[in-house]
Amino acid sequence: MIYHSTKTEQVLSYFEVDAEKGLPTGVVDQRYDEYNENLLKKTRHTPLSQSVSEQIKNPVNIILIVSALISLIVNILYKQGTWFSPILIIYVSNKYCRYNFFCKRK
Repeated sequence: MIYHSTKTEQVLSYFEVDAEKGLPTGVVDQRYDEYNENLLKKTRHTPLSQSVSEQIKNPVNIILIVSALISLIVNILYKQGTWFSPILIIYVSNKYCRYNFFCKRK
């Protein structure tokens, strides 16, 4: 039975419930014994430190971080170019890490 699209009267009769009075006496205990508590199972989340270390170990992140450092060093040593490239690479790396982090946490 699809409860959300079924008429109210049919759902009430299926579960043997009175719309005005609710469940009859003793039925609650009987259903509790039959179905147990109405709880969702808890999922195991990975610790934050493990998630961060996994993101740093990701090859794409390593490439982005190394390229940002090389670009930064070249800009400092040769005093050419702008700071835009290293900052952009760091920004993209940060966004990539955050995207993967939140996708894996869900």
